[in-house]
Amino acid sequence: MFYSTFLVVTSIYLLKLLPVWGCYPRCTCRSSSNIACTQISDKPFKQIPDFLTKTNYEIRQITIKNQNIQVLSPTTRNALNFVPFVEQLTITESNVTFLEPHVFNAGFRRFQTLDLSKNYISYVPSAAFYGLQNATVISLAKNSISSIDENFFGTYSLRPWDGNLVIKLNENRLSTFPGNFVKRIEAFMRLNTPTTTRVTIDLSENPIKCDCSINWLVSSVFTHVEIVGTCNEITSFSQVKGTSLKRLKQDSDTFKECNKVSLFDFNLLSMQTLLMTIGALTVVIIILICFYNRVSECLYERKMRRYSESRVVQSSAKSQPNYSHDISLI
Repeated sequence: MFYSTFLVVTSIYLLKLLPVWGCYPRCTCRSSSNIACTQISDKPFKQIPDFLTKTNYEIRQITIKNQNIQVLSPTTRNALNFVPFVEQLTITESNVTFLEPHVFNAGFRRFQTLDLSKNYISYVPSAAFYGLQNATVISLAKNSISSIDENFFGTYSLRPWDGNLVIKLNENRLSTFPGNFVKRIEAFMRLNTPTTTRVTIDLSENPIKCDCSINWLVSSVFTHVEIVGTCNEITSFSQVKGTSLKRLKQDSDTFKECNKVSLFDFNLLSMQTLLMTIGALTVVIIILICFYNRVSECLYERKMRRYSESRVVQSSAKSQPNYSHDISLI
């Protein structure tokens, strides 16, 4: 009896450890819930490997390093479909250069940490992190990011976070940051989350230009969003160079001229609007002129037709020409 019980317990334990023994080639299964693919090889992975051929609910943490995964695309989602309970994904030093939209879409609700640091990403597209609504840390630090789409979380994906969220964008090439995204996050969180919930955006060690393009940070009040960083680029507001972004409000007088509007001080957008308005008015005027000319031609043709008919009647009656009558018709 004891021997049979021992065999049953041992079998169950070995089955639980099966993912460890059957680890993916060139990867190390640190436990039944932790896979690490960090070995340097002549044939590095070019995409996230399909770790298993059937759904596994044990894996919680995946670490990928020293590979050559240049593009994170919807194929990434397919590779991770078999590990639906994964909570932490790290892909570092793997030459990632491009993120496709919706790369982390539905199915990643359990994600808590996404680390894509130390790669070569230069742009974050729209809805790239659409499915990471429960994340607490998203790290894109130490890349080459110079531009971020203001909808990189997706337009309609916002929902109350269970805790704080940290977005690490430090040590990139950002000279500015999409203010509309920050304002939308702030407005949403004021309505839907506790007052203690915070979203921290780390922009430290970026070449931030503190000019009128960042005036939204000075003129707005944020209670749920914290921006970390420093004014590093010299602009026309040279006096704020080296100032922390948190303290810009103390130098709000410096940015007063950003709010001044001059009749002859058109930026590109206002000039485009003006040209479009002038073009629309020109089209309307041309249409009116053409309509007027057409109406005039129709009236003239009608009068000439009446004149011709009148002349025919006069000729058939062999009457003398009535020039005063002709003039009145014309």
